[in-house]
Amino acid sequence: MAIDIKLAIQSLAKNDALPIYYLQGSDYYLQKLFMDKVSKQFFGDEKPSKVLMLPDEMGGKEIIHRLTSTDLFASKAFFIIRNCAQLKKPFNDELIDYCNNPLMSHCVIIINDDYMAKTAIFKKLSKIVEPINTQPPHPNKIKQWVRYFFSENGNTANSQVVESLSNTAGDSLAHLAGEIDKICLWVGDGNAVEMEHLKQFTGWKREHKQWEFISAIAQKNLTKALSIGKTIISQNETMISLIYPLTGLFQELLFTKRNSGTFSKPTGYIPISASIQRNLPSYAKGFSEKKIIQILKYLEKIERKQKTSTISDESELIQFIYHAFS
Repeated sequence: MAIDIKLAIQSLAKNDALPIYYLQGSDYYLQKLFMDKVSKQFFGDEKPSKVLMLPDEMGGKEIIHRLTSTDLFASKAFFIIRNCAQLKKPFNDELIDYCNNPLMSHCVIIINDDYMAKTAIFKKLSKIVEPINTQPPHPNKIKQWVRYFFSENGNTANSQVVESLSNTAGDSLAHLAGEIDKICLWVGDGNAVEMEHLKQFTGWKREHKQWEFISAIAQKNLTKALSIGKTIISQNETMISLIYPLTGLFQELLFTKRNSGTFSKPTGYIPISASIQRNLPSYAKGFSEKKIIQILKYLEKIERKQKTSTISDESELIQFIYHAFS
């Protein structure tokens, strides 16, 4: 069982950096967050220097040589190893031997993007060092991360702020952290963040309304979809800007439909709101697979037509809503 990354960060703050860490999961933001925390603890006031080592570029011999080499001054060295499953014998065994007896002047972070990988080298690694979970968090954990990012900035936020940010910026931790950093910078260190502060940000208001519209489409709420749709299309949205999140919604609905009505994690390249992610199985029941495919083709048709047609965005949007609900 992998350690929760927040617990690993808390432990790191109270102790010296360890010579070996094993990250398990593909969330790049979490990987970078932890590596930055380790680097700061490991180097202290010294200038940090990190070396990325990839077996398909450097070869196993060079990787092992770098890991096991030191100078007369036992200078600190920080290594990041990705794709170590590509190491061939005898270098994969030599890496395991090194992890059993590492140099204390070195810090090595081994990253395995595939959380479910069961290859021999990862099984052996897990027996030497407890893995740290860097999987993308489940949607129901996003609120915890909102509170964590506020705490990291020295601010607090009430439950309404937490709920709003998890819905509007919770599609990825990188997006969420970036928004909270900007808000805290504006509010000031040590101050409580209120809904009034969020409303100062044009981007927040835009995304908030946009996802209210997407949610209305997912729920097949015709009255709400028409009302919000007309409002945002007359303010700061265009039909082209709405095609992107609408495509993301129906891609995930199609996947959910084909996955027997269950939802594991977002699979498309287009992020969707955390609140919508949580309700995908319920929303998917309102659309047949055939209808979802028709809608995706219709959105593609709108995108092509927008480049040559003079039809108004509002008319195009209304036509789309009636097509989706028919």
